Amino acid sequence: MSAGRVDYVLYGWWALTVFYACFIFALSSVSPGAGGGGLPVNDKILHVILYLFFGALLYIALAKSFGTTAASKIFIAAFSIAALYGMTDELHQGFVANRDASAFDWLADALGGFVGALAASRIKRKTEAKDG
Repeated sequence: MSAGRVDYVLYGWWALTVFYACFIFALSSVSPGAGGGGLPVNDKILHVILYLFFGALLYIALAKSFGTTAASKIFIAAFSIAALYGMTDELHQGFVANRDASAFDWLADALGGFVGALAASRIKRKTEAKDG
């Protein structure tokens, strides 16, 4: 990127990532009501799926930001950020009516972040191998 040129693609990926983090926060802020809400799917699966996409978005945004950095460092950063965000999300849920903070939910969040970042790193490596 030349000096003075704005990289809208980079900003777009970060905007999408921040928007998705806000989406997760908003979902966590909803109280299921006195009846417990009763989702038809195991909530751990939902945690993994939500954070899978978050981990992938983080990896892409970080890779766009630090393109020359080793992929393993970008992966570790994306996974760590997703896991830490999951931890703060669980702590936040402890303050929401009819919700609780759960270590098992956090582990599901971390697993999702790990799988998402790993998938994004593999896809990036395969596309670079085809292009290179």
